Amino acid sequence: MGLRDENLRGVIDGRCEFLNTWLFTGLNLDVKDYEKFDEFLDLKKILKQKIENGKFEDGKEEIFKKLESIGKNKIRLDPGILRVAFWFYNEVNKLSDEALKCGGFTRLDVLEGMQKIEDMLRNG
Repeated sequence: MGLRDENLRGVIDGRCEFLNTWLFTGLNLDVKDYEKFDEFLDLKKILKQKIENGKFEDGKEEIFKKLESIGKNKIRLDPGILRVAFWFYNEVNKLSDEALKCGGFTRLDVLEGMQKIEDMLRNG
């Protein structure tokens, strides 16, 4: 793993910590407990299957399709969909570089997805 990849992993880890705190504070949960949380259960099942099958791009598309259907105002009032999106990217980030590559994803894709979540949280 090159220096660039190590730096990218550090940035992703920092982003994960930040988003975990922002999205789960007050719920007495964090992303590692998310399997127990019933929010957007159907979407989570779809995303879990996409992860298991290495279809990361399809999972990303499912998330952003759902985000569009919900609309910004509802997301601002209830960021549950962003919790699911973060859970997805966090799970994908746990995979090896080889598994990501086989699924057509990179660590940079993970970081960009997390940045979009953060932007939605900040900007509504």
